[in-house]
Amino acid sequence: MSRDAHMLCKLGMLKVRDWRIDKAKIVFRWIEPNRRRDKDNVAFAKKFILDSLQEVGIIKNDGWDEIISFRDEFYIDRRNPRVEVYIFALDEKEMV
Repeated sequence: MSRDAHMLCKLGMLKVRDWRIDKAKIVFRWIEPNRRRDKDNVAFAKKFILDSLQEVGIIKNDGWDEIISFRDEFYIDRRNPRVEVYIFALDEKEMV
């Protein structure tokens, strides 16, 4: 399962594979087809996304120094379930 999840994540990152981000705030929008799964089980996929961002080279690491914060948002869309990931790159001026 882990290998398949990483592959799916990497495929979704093809458009931004040349990005290099030192420090980021990340918003995850989990858009599910229904409310069957608990939110913590849905957001568990965050690990695969962060690891894939690191493997592709978009972020150097997914540790404390690189990921400033992340936020989870949950929505329902029966016709088009998906995950949207918004990455906000920060520079040193924004860190204060």
